[in-house]
Amino acid sequence: MADPTELTELQLMILGVLWESDGASVNEVHAAVSTRESASRKTIGTLLQRLEQRGFVTHAVEGRANLYRAAVPRRDTIVSRVTSMLRAIVRDTPVPASAAFVDRAEVRDGDVQQLMVLLKRVEEDVRGS
Repeated sequence: MADPTELTELQLMILGVLWESDGASVNEVHAAVSTRESASRKTIGTLLQRLEQRGFVTHAVEGRANLYRAAVPRRDTIVSRVTSMLRAIVRDTPVPASAAFVDRAEVRDGDVQQLMVLLKRVEEDVRGS
């Protein structure tokens, strides 16, 4: 399987739809994703095929439709992505030593609170999976 850190935002959205379903057709994934991202049905179909080739997705033929399912656990994918992001931010140094690397002038009002909200959502997703 390929590295989850190489997934694009749209690919992650597709996986998010699949994690929330017990199988979804291209049309269902497209409908769910298109509320947040402009992508054609054909693009979604192509991405699902590529995700399957890389081991992130499987499909089964049910009736006349292909139903796609995530082949990777949400938790593992999230942990891999967050770990990669944090390593990039702290440049592989221990977190306490890296605190000085953030310049106070770069932090705007509300940034810390927004990051905390996002991290809380990640924590809930990781614990919920």
